[in-house]
Amino acid sequence: MTKRLGWIVLLLSVFALPGITMFQDKEADQKLGGRLPDLHGERSASQNAIKHRLYDPPIEITAIRQTNNNMLFKEGESLEHNDWSRYYENRLGIKLNYKWTGSGVSYVHKWNVAIASDDLADLMVLPPSQFEQLAREGRLENMQPYFDKYAFPALKELYASDGGKLYRAGRINQIQYGIPRPISSMGDGSPLLFVRMDWLDRLALPEPKTMQDMFEIMEAFTVRDPDGNGAADTYGLAVHKDLYGSMGLEGFFNGYHAYPGLWVDDGTGRLVYGSIQPEMKPALAKLRELYASGRLDPEFGVKTFAKESELLVSGKLGLMFGTMGAPLYPLQDAVNADPAARWRPFPIPSTDEKPAKVNRKFYISEIFAVRKGAAHPEALIHLMNAHLDNLYGPDADWRAYSQEGQLQKYSYSFTNIEPLRKNMDVYTAVREVLRTGDMTSLNQDQRNAFDQVIAYRNGDRRAFGLATVFNETGSFSVISGSYVEQDLFMNDGFTGLNTPTLAAKRSLLGSLETEMFTKIIYGAASLDEFDAFVDAWRRSGGEQITAEINEAKAPD
Repeated sequence: MTKRLGWIVLLLSVFALPGITMFQDKEADQKLGGRLPDLHGERSASQNAIKHRLYDPPIEITAIRQTNNNMLFKEGESLEHNDWSRYYENRLGIKLNYKWTGSGVSYVHKWNVAIASDDLADLMVLPPSQFEQLAREGRLENMQPYFDKYAFPALKELYASDGGKLYRAGRINQIQYGIPRPISSMGDGSPLLFVRMDWLDRLALPEPKTMQDMFEIMEAFTVRDPDGNGAADTYGLAVHKDLYGSMGLEGFFNGYHAYPGLWVDDGTGRLVYGSIQPEMKPALAKLRELYASGRLDPEFGVKTFAKESELLVSGKLGLMFGTMGAPLYPLQDAVNADPAARWRPFPIPSTDEKPAKVNRKFYISEIFAVRKGAAHPEALIHLMNAHLDNLYGPDADWRAYSQEGQLQKYSYSFTNIEPLRKNMDVYTAVREVLRTGDMTSLNQDQRNAFDQVIAYRNGDRRAFGLATVFNETGSFSVISGSYVEQDLFMNDGFTGLNTPTLAAKRSLLGSLETEMFTKIIYGAASLDEFDAFVDAWRRSGGEQITAEINEAKAPD
């Protein structure tokens, strides 16, 4: 999802979780032989306000980070001159000088060049593969002592809130070379089934409770002219050539109790790869049948997510699997294009009496790291503390540091981090206000979501996206009321970044999987070739990856 929701919520209460070695300040001083400075304006654990500028005189630090296309600035401002940079300089005494920035695929390519030429910065936001390479080559600082000494309670609480899994993913060979960027993940990436409700009502169809219900809806949306234009130009289910991700098929497979892309327990404590398990085969057989009967876009195998989204926005698709953010894109565009369009999320239906569990993948997009030998590794921790204070603390200033009109100021922050339950907490707050009418406890972020829910109720269709994420029948109503309450998450068993063979073979094995599954769905390969694919996957590195992952999952 390319659009970030501009929400702010307070941090959750802390759970005191054992086994997370984050809090040994005395050891931290000893490990680096006194490299940890005592700063001029250092705060105590119970204080929020900086008494004096932390670094006096100020320090200058080089940095490299990713940017995005939504990053707009006031006239005369830039990434190095804005409210965040002024806070860093005036309150922390830190001036960031960006060596370079990038976005998307080009950012990864630029990193490969920079690593080859040893053109690193003091502070860096690294893609996972590049982080792992630098860590294994010993080119990054061990951040554990700095985190132990300088991280404020709120930051330690954030990284403890999932039992320390995210934090530990920044370790290579038991050394904390980086700190993974936390993002809201309380079911945010799990699949939901989105249904075009105006079509459902027009055809007098029941809401989907089972996979069979969904198949009947797909048939009706294909053959019964749901848009009323007299042409056979609609399809039941959206899907694209990559098969997974936004508008992907994870939810479909979950309905068959199959978990593509996850490492799941085989019942003996051993992790196995979900995409090669027997449960995948009947799901592929059904997709093959649906494609042959015209229920899927006949050209999905050559269409990107963006191209398939165009078909949906043009009113030719009535069902899609997507994450909680699907109402923001592409469904908001579909609602904008057609005044009659109404979409609503539902839990993933099951093919039998057993409720469907849904994929919850352990995902890391970026990792904060410090160049080996940098003068001030602890500065990264101060930037992270400042981010939480300014966006999620009791004195958070929404206008200055989060959002001002169309300016997404949170994206200017070098450490754009968020609590793991952030979006779930926004939903909980909005639901409570809808129930009681009492808005006094809402912070600015929650109020923003609430206002969008009310605006959509009052007829503002531009508010559909955010309202349908947070309203009483929206994305988080399903995640909270079904997945959380009924414990219907299938969690990824592997919470690391890579293994040596996985790093080398990931692309090859991913292509092998997508190509074979697409051929089976198209009818270009027999269903029995699934078994040949499983054998090829194992021989092409999968067996070794499985062994490495099971070794890596052993407790630290």
